[in-house]
Amino acid sequence: MKEWFLTSDLVGKKGMPDTPQGVTNKARNEEWKKRKAPGVKGRAFEYHISSLPKSVIGDIDTNETKESSALYLTDSVKIPVYDITVSAGHGCVPYEQDQTTEYVTIQKELLSLYGVTNRRELFILPVKGDSMEPTLYEDDLVLIQRVNLESFLHEGVYVIRLKDDLFIKRIQYNHIKQTLKVKSDNKEYDEMFFSGDDLNDIEVIGEAVRVLMTRIRKVRI
Repeated sequence: MKEWFLTSDLVGKKGMPDTPQGVTNKARNEEWKKRKAPGVKGRAFEYHISSLPKSVIGDIDTNETKESSALYLTDSVKIPVYDITVSAGHGCVPYEQDQTTEYVTIQKELLSLYGVTNRRELFILPVKGDSMEPTLYEDDLVLIQRVNLESFLHEGVYVIRLKDDLFIKRIQYNHIKQTLKVKSDNKEYDEMFFSGDDLNDIEVIGEAVRVLMTRIRKVRI
C-alpha cells in the first residue's frame, strides 16, 4: 500500500470533503504531514498516510483490494472440467453428453509457461485406466487443447474418439501416407493402425498439454 496521496486521491473518500479545496483546507487545519508532489508542476502536495483519518485509510485499502482482485481475474482463464473420464484403457462415452458445472481458474502467465497460446480451446478431463502408464495414471486431471485431424498433428498424447468411445493415447499421423498409429505407453497394450476409410472412424479432439493434478503413488523400497 502506498504512503503518499495527492489531493485528488482523497476527494470523496469516507469522511473527506467532496472538493480538492476542501481537502486542502482540512489538511492545513489539521497540520497533515506533506511534501511537494514529485513530477507535478505548481504547488501540488502529497499527504502522508500517517496524517489521514482511519476512515479514509480503510476506504483506500478496500478500493485497492478490489482493484487487485479484478486484475487477478482479468489475468486468469476459467477452464471447464468435464465430469466424464477419458479412457487410458477401455473406451468411455463422449464428453459432449455431459454438461460441465465446474471450472478451474489458471493464470494466463502459467498457461504461457505451458506453451498454451489459444486459451479459448481448453478443457480438463480425468483419466481412467492404466494403458498410458507411466505417462498418465488413473484419476490424473489432464489439460486438453482442442485440435482436429485436419490440423498438422505432431506425435503426442491426444484425446481421440473411436466410434462411440473416448480414449487418451499417443498417436503418430503420417501426413504423406495418410495413416494413423494409435499406441499406449503401457507396452502390455497393442497398437492400432488406421488408414483410408478407417480414418473416418477416428476423431482427434484435443492434445494433452499438461497434467494438472496427480496423486502421490507409493512404491516399495
